[in-house]
Amino acid sequence: MNLKIVAATIAIMSTSSALAADYEVTIDGKTYLFTQGVEQRVVLNDGHRVAISVSPVKTKEFREHGLSFSYPSDMKIEQNSFYGIKQITIESTDSTLFMLQVFPAGTTPKELQRDLLTGFREEFGNLGARFPAKSTEPCKRMIGGIEHQGVRLLYALGDLAHESEIYTMQKNGKTVAVVFQYAVEDKGKALPRYKVITSTFK
Repeated sequence: MNLKIVAATIAIMSTSSALAADYEVTIDGKTYLFTQGVEQRVVLNDGHRVAISVSPVKTKEFREHGLSFSYPSDMKIEQNSFYGIKQITIESTDSTLFMLQVFPAGTTPKELQRDLLTGFREEFGNLGARFPAKSTEPCKRMIGGIEHQGVRLLYALGDLAHESEIYTMQKNGKTVAVVFQYAVEDKGKALPRYKVITSTFK
């Protein structure tokens, strides 16, 4: 089993069960009970031995525009405002990026998703992105405990394949767009970070 997958699995368990005294983690088909901060040695099916411990992800809080969520403290946050749109961007040192946009009244989620998809395609095209024959596909993600339907844009920048997931919704009386963007090779690192954000999104 890929050790990156092991790390990702443990990170997800840590963020979703941070209040529990013990963590139940399945590795290579075997289930282990972990106590926070206590290291255990695990033997994988191929005989490889690894030392594993679990701990909660350190987070920071975002609370503005009637919205709130936690995000990993190793990610950098930046805020901008343009044409009445509030934009919050959170990114890591790799390709992991999360973007939240809060739009003025009168904007509908359906037209917003269509416009963002068109804008992203044009922006990345200007950067030299290459798009496969089928460059969009439906996607879904749990955000704030609710499953949302979105659209995924597939493209390559240089030698790296990328994906951008676009979700639009009404939240607390506001029309918001939520974007998850990452290079495919960094997806294993991105997913646990996104889990922290989406599980606390209000």
